[in-house]
Amino acid sequence: MYLNVKKINIVVDIPLVGFVKRYKKRLTRIGVRVYIPKYVIRKYDYLFIQYARKHDAWILTTDRTLDYDKVIVLPLHFVCQRNVGKPKYEKLWTILCRYINKIRSSNF
Repeated sequence: MYLNVKKINIVVDIPLVGFVKRYKKRLTRIGVRVYIPKYVIRKYDYLFIQYARKHDAWILTTDRTLDYDKVIVLPLHFVCQRNVGKPKYEKLWTILCRYINKIRSSNF
């Protein structure tokens, strides 16, 4: 566990709940606090943004049109050998770690 690491709060959107539940232990080890709000809050964007502001958190989502300044957008599809494929959790984890590293190293 890192001692002098900037703590990051993340609020998770509906499509990524399974991904975050799988990697929640790893995220807490690297100093990320994960919030999974109730379905009613995640269903409506304005409630979701208010929830994120309340916790001073970044929003982890796949929605590119979300109107919030602290958003981490993970892709829905990847280019692979056979045109376009679904994202694998390992690739999403790598992309999320890169975003977390950017957030910690600078004012992203």
